[in-house]
Amino acid sequence: MQMASTFFRFLNLFLLAGFGAPGGLRAAADAPAPVPLKSGTQPLAEEYKAYRDPSGDGWGTEAFYEEAKPQLKALGKLLAHPQELDAEELAVLLDPRVTAGALRPVLQIVTNPGGMEVRRPVPGSAPDVPAKGAAGFTGALRKMLEPWGGKAESLQTEFKLFKVRDLTASEGTVEAYVFLAGQGERFIQQSSTWTVRMSREEGKPPVIRSVTVSGFEEVSMAGPQRMFLDQTTSVLGGTEAWGGQLLYGIDHWRNRIEDRLGVYATGLQGMAIGDVNGDGLDDIYYCAEGGLPNRLFLQKPDGSVEDASASSGADILDPGRSALLLDLDNDGDQDIVISAAYKMAIFFSNDGAGHFTQRRQFAAPGHIQSMSAVDYDHDRLLDVYLSCYNDAPEISDTLGAGTPSPFYDARNGLPNVMLHNDGDFAFRETTKAIGLDHNNDRYSFGCTWEDYDNDGDQDLYVVNDFGRKNLYRNDEGKFKDAAAEAGVEDIGPGMGACWGDVNGDGLMDLHVANMFSGAGNRIAFQGQFLKGEEEARKWSQRFAKGNTLYLNEGNGKFRDVSDAARITFGRWAWGAMLTDLNNDGWRDIFVANGYITGEDPGDL
Repeated sequence: MQMASTFFRFLNLFLLAGFGAPGGLRAAADAPAPVPLKSGTQPLAEEYKAYRDPSGDGWGTEAFYEEAKPQLKALGKLLAHPQELDAEELAVLLDPRVTAGALRPVLQIVTNPGGMEVRRPVPGSAPDVPAKGAAGFTGALRKMLEPWGGKAESLQTEFKLFKVRDLTASEGTVEAYVFLAGQGERFIQQSSTWTVRMSREEGKPPVIRSVTVSGFEEVSMAGPQRMFLDQTTSVLGGTEAWGGQLLYGIDHWRNRIEDRLGVYATGLQGMAIGDVNGDGLDDIYYCAEGGLPNRLFLQKPDGSVEDASASSGADILDPGRSALLLDLDNDGDQDIVISAAYKMAIFFSNDGAGHFTQRRQFAAPGHIQSMSAVDYDHDRLLDVYLSCYNDAPEISDTLGAGTPSPFYDARNGLPNVMLHNDGDFAFRETTKAIGLDHNNDRYSFGCTWEDYDNDGDQDLYVVNDFGRKNLYRNDEGKFKDAAAEAGVEDIGPGMGACWGDVNGDGLMDLHVANMFSGAGNRIAFQGQFLKGEEEARKWSQRFAKGNTLYLNEGNGKFRDVSDAARITFGRWAWGAMLTDLNNDGWRDIFVANGYITGEDPGDL
């Protein structure tokens, strides 16, 4: 009972990053119990406002956050229009004694492939004389905006507050990630961390007393072009599915399709890419929500696609989460495996022209979130691993298998499954026989294969939500969970992982995508959070941290370099990819992040 209570308190805290509601502040073990709403005693809106007030139960840090956030947002609005920046307008946000260091330090180019310049501070450069007063602070801001050269009419600006500290009756400090991006003569993006000391008076919003900057980076593209351009409409727009299915959001379909068919708000559908008809062009297989057909789009020479869903025979209506395009029978074409109806893995053979026939299906013990394939025993046939989560379609349905307990190290998920390929689409479960049943009781979202120890066989990293991950070392077809001894258990809300050599030493390093929570980073470090529950408190802090980067040391162990590499903040990350985006010979990190929103972008 105690652990379930702890979970819900922290889950509420963690979701603050999405929902912005301070109800989770009632996590203090010694805080007063929240008073239930009693309609009729006062207007319900006022009652709810009082219930949400963090200062009412001892969370002055969050009350200060609620006051500081709109002040920095107002500053962002002024920065969005650099040509109109005015000291008089800024003055209302500033303490008259305001000071600021260099908001744009002395920079040097660290890489310039293909005209994309990345600039970072020159090590050991002399600090600027601090700017003072409203006029000086305005000058520091204008210097920060100089790269746009007065050409930008508007900039995208964001302040992401992730820490509140040193709070007194007259002052408080917030730390925030700061982002500016916009088009001038070049497209430019700045990112940095601001430490903002703010002064406060009773009855008035806090004002900026001082600003110092760390972790500054500036990226610009030569000329007006950006590195990537959105081609979705030009690729898919000519298909009937585009206007008839893909352009509609989840809310549209939830209002039109029965829940029992599998239309859920989380939107966790995946896709697979491969050449299904042998024309040398990659095609797209897209998993849809239940009641809507999965889609197969065949690429045409001009880069657009045609919809071959119906003729392919793979346009199933069952709710799906993932698919694999791969050659399961070694006949030279791409077969397909689809996770459907949550627990079913369905195997289809390809006739070589993109027409599929169902051959086998396997019922997993839990909801299949993702799949992967590898020849783990060197018999020249691809085997399939199923990552299972729980027994419910989504987390909001009481989590099916039960509340993850404890939330930071849950062991009450449902087991993953290894299916050995015996040929001719015959698959045999070998999970226990090869040792993959060890620690196989977590909430798994995904997995990735790589020979991390360079012994010639493929090892398996399994990404788990609500706790530790698994690293199964493959020794001649038998597996052992070596995550603890390798140092890659990585407690957190794991969503995905990828391998790549990030430092050029010939060893494969590991990136793990975890969800970052600004609210969690603020609250979990406060003294009253989970007071008396030190284990839960420690892992709650780790839980909110975000992404992790591990360097392979070549001795079976990895070193966590996340903070030094500045990669923890990947926002509400769902997965990542290590790849060379700018052709400079080094692996970059692309993080898929965000959450579902409706027509009102401020709803989460």
